Amino acid sequence: MASHRRAAAIDCWRTARAHSDSPRVMYGFARALRAAGRYREASRELRGALEGMPGDPAMAEQAVEARRALRDMADAMGRLELVTTPPDA
Repeated sequence: MASHRRAAAIDCWRTARAHSDSPRVMYGFARALRAAGRYREASRELRGALEGMPGDPAMAEQAVEARRALRDMADAMGRLELVTTPPDA
C-alpha cells in the first residue's frame, strides 16, 4: 500500500514538474523520489532546486535539508570507478 502511495505522489509531482521549473516543485518532486528510493533522480532534482534558490530566505530550511539529503544519498549510492589498461582500451 505504501509503495502505491509513493508511486501516486511521484506521478503528481511529475505532472507539476512538467509545468514548472520552480525550486519548490523540484524540491517536492525530489522528496517523493527519495522516499521511493530513486536516489539518482532525486539527486538531480535537488541539485536543480538548489541552483534556483540561492539567497531565497523562504527556502533556507529546504536548502539545508536538500544539501543533507544529497550527502546521505551519495553515501547510499556509492561510486564506481573503471580503470582500463592500457588507458585507451
